[in-house]
Amino acid sequence: MDLISYRYEHQLPTIITSNLTPQQISEVYGKRIGDRLKETTEIVHFLNGSYRG
Repeated sequence: MDLISYRYEHQLPTIITSNLTPQQISEVYGKRIGDRLKETTEIVHFLNGSYRG
């Protein structure tokens, strides 16, 4: 959370990958982090199936 806050405050680009939805991110990491990510991110959905079988 410190890393997200630091990069947010210094307007630095950050790439994040997750299997969580934006709502789940807010539930797991807290509303503050969820809101910061919503403000500064562009969501790219990958709809491919798993390569692991």
